Order: sequence, then C-alpha cells, then structure tokens
Amino acid sequence: MNHRRLRIAFLLLPWHFSAGAAGAESVVIALRPSMPAIEKPGVTPLNWARTAVPDADRTDPGLKLTLQTPFRWVVSPGDAFPVTVSSDRKDDSDKSVLTVWDWTGNAVVQRQFALPVAKAIEFTVADRGTYLLTLDRYAGTKHLSRLVRSFSVCPPNQGRRKLWDLNRFFVGACSFPDRQNWGSEYGKGHPEGLTPRESAELEAELSSRLGIQTVRLNSGPGDSNEWAFELYAAKGIRPYIQLWLPNVDVLPTYQNVTDPKWRYPRPEAPSRTHDADVAKRYGKRALFFEINNEPDNEDFWRGTPEEFIDLHRWAVEEIRREAPGAILANGGYCLIKPEWFAKYVEAFRGTTDWIAYHTHGALPACIEGFQAIRQAHEEAGYQHPVFVNTEMGHAAWRLDMERVQAYVTLQKILYFWAHDNRGVLLYNSRNIGGVRQGEGEADWGYLDHFFCPRFTYGAVAALLDWFAGTRFESVLREERQLHAYCFSAEGRRLVTVFDPTAKGPAQEITVRSDARTALSLDPMGNATPLADARRVRLKASAYPALVVLEGASGAALE
Repeated sequence: MNHRRLRIAFLLLPWHFSAGAAGAESVVIALRPSMPAIEKPGVTPLNWARTAVPDADRTDPGLKLTLQTPFRWVVSPGDAFPVTVSSDRKDDSDKSVLTVWDWTGNAVVQRQFALPVAKAIEFTVADRGTYLLTLDRYAGTKHLSRLVRSFSVCPPNQGRRKLWDLNRFFVGACSFPDRQNWGSEYGKGHPEGLTPRESAELEAELSSRLGIQTVRLNSGPGDSNEWAFELYAAKGIRPYIQLWLPNVDVLPTYQNVTDPKWRYPRPEAPSRTHDADVAKRYGKRALFFEINNEPDNEDFWRGTPEEFIDLHRWAVEEIRREAPGAILANGGYCLIKPEWFAKYVEAFRGTTDWIAYHTHGALPACIEGFQAIRQAHEEAGYQHPVFVNTEMGHAAWRLDMERVQAYVTLQKILYFWAHDNRGVLLYNSRNIGGVRQGEGEADWGYLDHFFCPRFTYGAVAALLDWFAGTRFESVLREERQLHAYCFSAEGRRLVTVFDPTAKGPAQEITVRSDARTALSLDPMGNATPLADARRVRLKASAYPALVVLEGASGAALE
C-alpha cells in the first residue's frame, strides 16, 4: 500500500466557494492534519451533557446534515465528501453554526449560516483523518439544539487483512446483528431508512473495510445466526461463536423467577443437544468457541457457580465430540464475583485451549484486572495459559470522550499484544442506543447509530494498516507513565510509545536504531519522513506515538 503523504495545492485556504452540480453556489472546506485550532469556537464545548442542550435527533428534525448517499460516512483519501447543511427557522432561531472538530478534540473549521439555510458543503481532505461535525441552532446567543455526525477518510483495509496471522494475534469486534430489532428511545436499533438486514449488512461492510479479522456472533437457536455468519465470512472475516443457552424452559428450581429467564440454568439434555448442533454447524468454520458470557457476573448468570460448571462441562464434552479440532475458551471473566471466579479457575483447568476475559475502561485498571486473572491461573497450576481479551471497551458517553475512547483503544491493543494475548475484541462494532451526546454508558461502538465512524474507527484503521504483517518483538520500557514497545516485520521495526495515565506533560524519549529511513505517524496513520532516522525523538502522550524504522535490525531507547 502506498503510504506517501498527499499534498494538494488548494489546501492553502480553509474554505472557498465553487459551483455545485446544479450550478448553485456551494462551500468547499479543505481539511488536513495538524490544522490550527480555533481558540474561541464560540459554541458549546464538547463536554456538554444531554440535559444542557437538546439533542437535535430527538427534538429538532429541521436541523440536518444530509448525504448524497445515505449512511455513507466513510470515504478514501482524495475523495470529496459532499454534505448538505439545512435548517429551517423555529423558536426565534436566527442562525446555525457548523463546526469541524479533529481527533484531538480541537475545533479547526467553523461556518455560520443565517436561517433558513440549505447549503451544499464539499469537504476535501488531504491524507487520512476522522472528523466530528456539530451543527448548532441559535436564537441570538441562546443555544437551542445540536446535531452530531462524523466522517472518516481512510483507505480500505480488506487487502491488509491477509497479512495478519490469526495464530499469533488478531483484532476483532463484538457484533450483534440481532440487535437491529431492539428498541430504544430512538426506535429500533436500525435507523430510519434501513431494514434490519440492510443495517446489519452495512455494519459488516464498514467493519470489513476497517480490517478487523474476526467478529463474535452468538450461537442462537436453529438457523437464526447462520445468515450473519455467512455475511461476515463472505467479506473475508472469520467469525467465532459465543455459545449461549438453548431456547428451552429453565430448570424447575427457577420457574417462578420474575427477572429475564435467559440468565438461568437449563436442563442437561437440551443443553447438550444445542451444543452438539452448534459444534456440527460451525466446528470447521469458526475461529473458536466461547462458552457463554461472564459467568462471574450476576447480570449474565443467576444460577449457582456449580450449575455453571456443569453447563461448561456439557459444552466442552459435546464440542470435543462433534468438532475435535475446535478451539475452546471459557466464558469471559470479569471479576465482578471474585469467589465465583476462583471456583471456575479451579474447575476449568485442562478443559479449554484459551482463557477469555474482559477489560473495560482505561488501561491502568485493565492491567490490574489482567494481572489478577493471570496470577490466579498461575497459582492454580495452569501450564502456559493462552489469554484472549474477548471484550475490550471504553464508553464514549459524551463528545469529549470520543478522543479518550480512541487513544485508550489503541493503548489496549498494543499492551495486550505485547503481553502474549492471542487476540482482542473491541466492544462493540456499533452503538444501537442512540447518538453520542447523552448521559449513560451506551456508546461503546466505533460506529454510531447512524453509521458515522468515531475517532476510534480512524485510529484503529491506521493501526490495522500499518501493523499488518508485523509481530511483537520486545518491551523497550514499561513504567506507570511510559510504555514503549517494538514490533518487527521483514526489513523494518515499528516503535510505539505512550502514557497510559494521560497526565502531565508528554515525556520525550529517543529511539536509536540502524534504520536507513524513518517515518513518523500521527494517530490517523499519516506519515511524515524524518531527517534523522537513527535517533528519533518521540513524545509519550495519550495517543500512542509511532515511528516506522525502515531497514532497522533492531531498536532501543537511549
């Protein structure tokens, strides 16, 4: 893939006017990496909550950002990105303000429109980037509503996927196609204008374009999940199956419970039948099987630990019988009930190939959880355990958290790769609870309700592109506020540094190597050649800094 830096002459001005397709005047806004921030944007900042300014998707249908092709918010470098800004007049409103925010959370371009307005905007973008768009309605200085969208400019990564070795490390996502029919305050999980199937297909397309190598799918009753498996498999993604309980009555002990019964134990015979059927269906095609979900969390298991141990044993026996070559993992641990976790660690020894666990939140807390899980297995006598992080999320529940979600995701991919995990799964691929300016913790996806890519999408796309074909080589340094890792590929080394605490000024370090040339990469994967390839200065801040050392036989920190 050609990673050379694009330079386009018309970027000398941040915007100008041109004739639209029908001859109408339109605004061209040129974006590029490292644009200067607007010191005083004059609009409500990103750290607002839903209660502060009404969400236009709920309250203001007259405020719109419309695409020529609906829901297509991802384009390739060099492609123009047209969008129409429109707003009627209501509640004494007199203007709308369009603001473009870059992946560091800075406002970089702003345009104000008198109302009513229907203005064609054409974004032109040099290099790669993901940008947040806010469209605000005002009556004088009173802020009435805000509409939020975003778009990403990045090359497609389908061709890069074949360079990732799933036997060494993979990056995937939790996908929930059945959630397209779930309801929320926005209505169904699929936005208006798409059927549930079309919504699931678009999610799969954008995930495939991102370059992930696997997705988690639920086992589901009968044929209900087969179409989703085939959907992803046809796009070059190899799904794995999370084995859930059969759709039959719970044990008689739990017949009278009033909370959702899917959390409760099932009889042995139908459980074994279900497990065997799933093993026959997916045994040779699935990347691996995960037996249920978070058995040490009462949100997902309301039986006793002993009853889950039975469920686990039945699944292991049936899958081993029907698909003897399949890889098995326990239901991902989360340590909410430590006493349950301890029982499972003892009972499951020797039954699975991989140990699955979940880490949500910022990296320092995730490290503590992972270390506790690893230590428990070592003390229980596990020999050479293989760990896989089957849920790795960070909620971007407010717009200023979009940036945090992106850099935390990168940090965690790199850390768990450097610590011998077989793979990680982002949680989840798409948020189905609404858009991104509400209080709560619904916003976990790298795509939002309307298929707009988050900053995480562009950052992970860059990582999956540049790290394709590499292997972890060494920990160069690992301290509380400085992590430095080296990855290798034929003829080059990739060195990355970051501060997982994201506090204080960025530390400066020097990377020394025998490289012939060196490229510095920004969080979106844009490359800048460096004058001195053998001594590279990097700043360890929240977003991992990355340097590509061509021709280097190794790398070290001074």
